[in-house]
Amino acid sequence: MKKVLIISYFFPPMGGSGVIRVAKFTKYLRDFGYEPYVLTVEKGFYPLKDPSLLAELPKDLKIERVSYFEPGFWFQARFWQSFLKYFLYPLILVPDNQILWFWSALLRAIKIIRAKRIKIVFTSSSSYSDHLLALVLKKIFHLQWVADFRDEWTTSPYFKFPTLWHRRLAQFLQKQILKNANKVTTVSPGLTKIYQQLWPQNPEKFLTITNGFDRQDYPDDLKYQKSRKLRIVYAGTLYGPRKGELFFQALKELNLQKIEVDFWDHQPHQQVSRQLMTADLLLLILAPQDGPAVLTGKVFEYLAARRPILALAPKNSGAARLIKKLKAGIVVDPLDLEGIKKSLRKLYALWQNDRLILPKLKLDRFERRYLTGKLAAVFDALLPAKKIKLCLIGNLDAPQNRHLVEFFKTRNFEIHFLTTTPVTVKGIKTYYLGPKGPNPVYFLKTALKVRRLIKKIRPDIVHGQDLVLAGIWAYLAGFKPLVVTLWGSDVLKYNDFIKSEKYLIKKTLSLGDLVTGPAEVLKRAAVKIGLDPDKFHLIHFGVDLDIFRPRNRSKAKNLRGCKIIFCPRSIAPLYNTDILIEAFRRLRKKIKAKLLLVGQNADEDYLLAIEKQIIKYNLVDDCLFLPRLSPRQMAHYYSLADVVVSLASSDGCPRSFLEALACQCKIVVTKLPFTREWGTGFWTVPVKDVAKTAAVLWQALKFPAAKWRKIGQANRRLVAERAEIKANFSQLAKLYRDL
Repeated sequence: MKKVLIISYFFPPMGGSGVIRVAKFTKYLRDFGYEPYVLTVEKGFYPLKDPSLLAELPKDLKIERVSYFEPGFWFQARFWQSFLKYFLYPLILVPDNQILWFWSALLRAIKIIRAKRIKIVFTSSSSYSDHLLALVLKKIFHLQWVADFRDEWTTSPYFKFPTLWHRRLAQFLQKQILKNANKVTTVSPGLTKIYQQLWPQNPEKFLTITNGFDRQDYPDDLKYQKSRKLRIVYAGTLYGPRKGELFFQALKELNLQKIEVDFWDHQPHQQVSRQLMTADLLLLILAPQDGPAVLTGKVFEYLAARRPILALAPKNSGAARLIKKLKAGIVVDPLDLEGIKKSLRKLYALWQNDRLILPKLKLDRFERRYLTGKLAAVFDALLPAKKIKLCLIGNLDAPQNRHLVEFFKTRNFEIHFLTTTPVTVKGIKTYYLGPKGPNPVYFLKTALKVRRLIKKIRPDIVHGQDLVLAGIWAYLAGFKPLVVTLWGSDVLKYNDFIKSEKYLIKKTLSLGDLVTGPAEVLKRAAVKIGLDPDKFHLIHFGVDLDIFRPRNRSKAKNLRGCKIIFCPRSIAPLYNTDILIEAFRRLRKKIKAKLLLVGQNADEDYLLAIEKQIIKYNLVDDCLFLPRLSPRQMAHYYSLADVVVSLASSDGCPRSFLEALACQCKIVVTKLPFTREWGTGFWTVPVKDVAKTAAVLWQALKFPAAKWRKIGQANRRLVAERAEIKANFSQLAKLYRDL
């Protein structure tokens, strides 16, 4: 793993919104190939505590805590602490109160950087003293540095400087930070624009990584239930010009009987998340002067709770714009008493009539893990690693391999692909292994060719993209380290192979340095054959959630008035297309329907038999053969389909199944062991059971769309958590680099 030093005065067990942002980045950085080393204080001069944030971080996270000279610890009386914090410190300490830890932190940081050979530092303000630490470290070690700003500094209407001298000094320090940081991230597009204007010499240096929410803080088993009173929840503090007087005045003048308002302040983060999920209405209060830069982290927590929002916020604020864009609630000016009353009256009426609900929200891009991936991509761009020469063996025409090479060719890998099909991809070197012939002759001839090519390429890693044949060819080449991917039948149907094939499968598994697969059932099967379980890693070939997402169903002209059944699997005996045709024939007697089949990578002899079957049953006008589909075209047909079906005899969690889950489709799939790993949000049928398949397809078609909505949303969340394409490929890249 690459290493990053995170310098943050504010870190768990401290609490607060700024602490949450840094803690969540730290929590998920390992998923993207970075080992975080955290430098923070042993004890901070700060009142907010939230030990739950510390509890959710990795147990073996490397945290260095330093002690420092802090007069605030001498005084327990609140008066004296307030005197130091709000009067004396602002006069004598620049840029902020946390500058007192500077020298202790600097000495410890130097020690960590030298011992761990760290090349990149991340700081997030406030405190601005953390940025000054990184500035000095950059000068000493010529490190890469990412400076993160959660708020405005010298341009902020909330930041009061005691004297003009203090302001000018802060402006000078701010300029030095913006000039010397390699990248500057902020929490909103408006804030990014402000800092770009402060340092216009290099606008490309600045980018936005918003705040967000952690899906793990919002459990699926916690369901909203309407309260006996309209329960309005506000999370956080009200301070400065952010006041609630007009809101309470509006409540008083309306005199609505069944309303209660809960303010949750300085409580454990996960506890607050639960309160948000069970509220009837969420209240957001901003100041009248808050502008486009203000996109408070609270907004994303509110959105994740999926409850309507009443936002008392200026129309041009970042928070108001996002809420209106997502149609997540009502926005009213915080100084508009009549507008607040009108909005409350409307929301109260909706609540009384059980209509206080939200439209479906697409929030994947605001999930903390996804946002950490964006930060890791910033690190990647600053840390060009040694280019790894990767040799892949398999079918380059397979969509999953196309996605894999497209990802890795932009991630500092030199890719050589030994392919069983005569195709090429721009940016990688391909080697066609020749046409298939008599099985033993083809196998031995190709094994020798693979061995010669690998010797010529001299790669860092060889990866067989299936166990039979590519994995065995890689094993016979005698190259190490060796990576093998399992797909399903290669281990699930082990007993069906002949003795010599079993021997080669067993040797390949036992001598492979790393074995990947998309399902735990494949691990169990491989371990029975002889695989060391510690060598197995669950890696999906992944789903691009930006492409495969639910859409409004729009039917093509020639398909209107029909139910659409879509099979994304190749036409081959393994996928039992003949069983599907027979089941469709029975279903066709009940309802007008079309069956869409994908012609790509079809078994030619089997395809001829399928065409004859379609003609025999007089289904020529009802069965449509689709050409090769791009990912976006495939996503279109998922959205077009009333039911997606896969009838494989053996499988190890196919990517098409995950894509259909991500698109929130109704799915009928054969009852195979991998399906138990994905819950119950789909229908299963026995293998090669025509009658049951026809009956279940009919059941799925009749299932009400309104009832399906929540099931589909839960399916998509599962895919986002386990099978998002970039996260899985980043994990595979990490495993490659470890080898």
